[in-house]
Amino acid sequence: MVDYYGLKVFEKKVIGVSAVSIGSLGGIRSALQLQQLILAIYAIPVPQMLLIPQVQNKFDENGTLIDDSFSKNVNLFIRDFLWFAEAIYLKRKAEQPHSSVKVV
Repeated sequence: MVDYYGLKVFEKKVIGVSAVSIGSLGGIRSALQLQQLILAIYAIPVPQMLLIPQVQNKFDENGTLIDDSFSKNVNLFIRDFLWFAEAIYLKRKAEQPHSSVKVV
């Protein structure tokens, strides 16, 4: 995907990392590797990752969250992602006040 689109598409874009596992670590190793890749393509990883250990106990077969206590983690991840995305958007917009370039 990175090779197809090129680095410019990802530059200064906020990317959140989520990983799942049936084990107890929730895909932490793959999530850390993804954060490194995000930095390598000049994007901005959200520091808070959404790791989902023992996914079979968190969601049913339809993808519905069945572990109510885990909804706190999901909400924190989404809140942090939206905060970062808005902050970066506003910063990019402020850097181009007189430009006709559309900030996406």
